[in-house]
Amino acid sequence: MNKKFTFGLLFLGMAMVAFGQDTVNTAAPGKKFFTAWAIGINAGTYGVGGSVITRVYPHWVLRAGFDYAAYTYKPEDLKMDVAYMGKDLEAEVKSFNLKFPNAKILLDFYPWKNGVFSFTGGAYIGKNTIKMEGYASEKFEFGDIVISPDPKTGYFDALLTMGEQVKPYFGIGLGRAMPKRRVSFKFEAGAVYQGKYNVSSDYASGEAVQVSNDALTDVLPKPLDKLWPMVSFSLAYRFK
Repeated sequence: MNKKFTFGLLFLGMAMVAFGQDTVNTAAPGKKFFTAWAIGINAGTYGVGGSVITRVYPHWVLRAGFDYAAYTYKPEDLKMDVAYMGKDLEAEVKSFNLKFPNAKILLDFYPWKNGVFSFTGGAYIGKNTIKMEGYASEKFEFGDIVISPDPKTGYFDALLTMGEQVKPYFGIGLGRAMPKRRVSFKFEAGAVYQGKYNVSSDYASGEAVQVSNDALTDVLPKPLDKLWPMVSFSLAYRFK
C-alpha cells in the first residue's frame, strides 16, 4: 500500500508540475478555465454510466459521474467445497447477487494538447457487494467467519463487500474525453485498488469480519484480491 501511495503522490506531483508549466507557457490575457463542456455515456467493468465533462485547461479534462452494475445469477446445480474443523463439506449455492453502484471523479492528462493518448487518475466512490445464498447441512467456514445454516431449512447467506468505499484509480486511454468538435470516443484501461474485503452473514456468530488476502485466494482468483482491472468505452457529446 505504501508503494501505491508513493506512486500516487509521484503522479500527482508530476501532474502539478506539468500543469504549472502549461499555465506559464499558454496563459494569455482573458484566458478562462472550464471553457468547454460535454456529456458522456460509458460502459465497462463497473457497468454503464454517464458523466459531465469539462476541459479544466489545455491538456486537462475533468469527468464526474456515476456508474452502476447489477446482476443476479441463479445456477441450477452449483456445489461449493467448504470445510469446518478440518472436515470437508459441500454447500449448494442458489444465487449470486452483484451490485456495483459508484460515483466517480476522474482527471485526464493529455501530454500532447492535440493528441489522443492520456493518463487518468481519480477515484470511484461506492459500496460494491456480492451476496450469495445457498443451503448446507452443517456449519462451515467462509473466508474468516463460521456460518451456521438455519437448523431447519439449511439456508444461509453471505455478503462480500469488495473493498473500501473510496477506491483510487489509475489508467491510460486512447481517444478524446472532450470532443474537438461535437462527438468523440475513448477507450480506457487501468486498475482500481479495492482495499480490504469484508465478509458478513446473518448466519454468522459475529459481525462483519475483515478478510485477509490469503483467505480470499479460496474465494477470488489472484490478483482480484488486491487490484480490480478496469476497462471502459465512452462516447461524449460536446454542447459548448
